[in-house]
Parts: sequence; structure tokens; C-alpha cells
Amino acid sequence: MQNTLHAAIAMGLLLLTQTTWAQETRETTCAPVDVTSLRDRVQLQCAEEVRDAGENVRLFVVPAADADFANRFLNTASAALVGGRVLVVQYQGRSLLPGEPSPSCGKACRLVVAISIR
Repeated sequence: MQNTLHAAIAMGLLLLTQTTWAQETRETTCAPVDVTSLRDRVQLQCAEEVRDAGENVRLFVVPAADADFANRFLNTASAALVGGRVLVVQYQGRSLLPGEPSPSCGKACRLVVAISIR
């Protein structure tokens, strides 16, 4: 019984570690060149591509389903674009939008978890 409990705890910790790794938060600076509000997401395109997990990332996105954050993201990104300011974007490494990525987004999207104006 005790061995089974130890095995279950070890398995749970292993799964937790793998989940945490998959959702690693990364950070980059971004000089915005385009901010677009689409039906399913709000997206930000930076002047320079970011290299992440062997891919060139060009878009940072927030799903429209998270309406409050999408609205704050849109306002912050638009203010930086209009004001010529640089953004600091925190995103989930190796992440795509939940569900099927659209052709315009594909593997080049990263899910934003925080944004600020520098």
C-alpha cells in the first residue's frame, strides 16, 4: 500500500513538472508594427521576429475568449504602436492558440500572458 502511494506521488510530481515546463514563460521586447483585432483573437506583430523553440515567431496573441485581458492587451499594444514605444511581452514558450491555429497564425504564434510599455 505504501509503495503504491509513493509511486502515485512520484507520478503526480512528474506530471506537474512536465506541465510546468510546457508552460514556461518567456519574455521579449517588441517594437509593434501592427495590432489587429480578429473574431477569435487580438494579435500583435513586432518589427523583429523572435526565435523560440527553433521557430521564427512573428505574432503574439490573446484569445478573444478572454475578453478582459484581450481588451487590455489591445489597448496597451495600440498605445505603444501610436506612441512609438517598445513593449515587453511575456508569453508561453512553444505555445499556440488553443484549438486549431489559423493559416495566418500557424506555428508562428505565441500566447501572451503579460504585456507592458517600456
